[in-house]
Amino acid sequence: MKKLIILLILILSFSVLVSAQSPKCFKNNGLKDGHTIYLTVNGTKVSGEFIVMREYQTQETYNFIGTNLNNNLTISFAENKFPYQLPPKAKKGAWTLKNLGTAETLQVKIYGRNYDTNQWSVYSATYEPCDSSYEVLAKSATRISFAKGATSASTEFVSDGKTVEKAFWLNLGKGQKFSIQAPGCGISFFYPDKTKYEEGTAIDVWGSEFLPQSGDYLFVFSWAGEASKCTIKFSTK
Repeated sequence: MKKLIILLILILSFSVLVSAQSPKCFKNNGLKDGHTIYLTVNGTKVSGEFIVMREYQTQETYNFIGTNLNNNLTISFAENKFPYQLPPKAKKGAWTLKNLGTAETLQVKIYGRNYDTNQWSVYSATYEPCDSSYEVLAKSATRISFAKGATSASTEFVSDGKTVEKAFWLNLGKGQKFSIQAPGCGISFFYPDKTKYEEGTAIDVWGSEFLPQSGDYLFVFSWAGEASKCTIKFSTK
């Protein structure tokens, strides 16, 4: 019995350690550049990479380490090389982990131009999870409706070099037969009860002979392979 208890403690300790060291990913896409931050938090210590995709073509990678105090992060970049977005004369980054609904976001103080006033200043930018949460996707989702008497509706997802996901709302009924054709795209979704599709992402096509719930389904499309456009067709009977 004693050996069993010790084994359980070791397993739990290992699980906590792995969880603590699992990397987090945050993104922020601007008009000209895209940013991705990979962040590992291990107790009071943090480390990771700040990746800048200039003009969405050229990648620059900056490694960093830092400290964590109540989700307030103090960041130091390796070899004193830091992204140009860092405030002038700032030798350390000041970041904060915050919750937005069920999603965790990263607040980063950066230096940039306000395109309304044309003035440069330091401001706090919100970096969203790379794997977008229900709340984030729901904000930008487009409603799809079938025309009277129609059994299908179509739309397009065209790459602009920055958008990696496109979400759509569809109100569907329990027991309904439903299918999606989207060559060149990955297909995932959230059920009306906000739980995520249990099988992850389907490629090009997805369908159900009997939908399990009634209400708003949130369908999410992402790029598969090297596609830059996919025509999406929703069909029901």
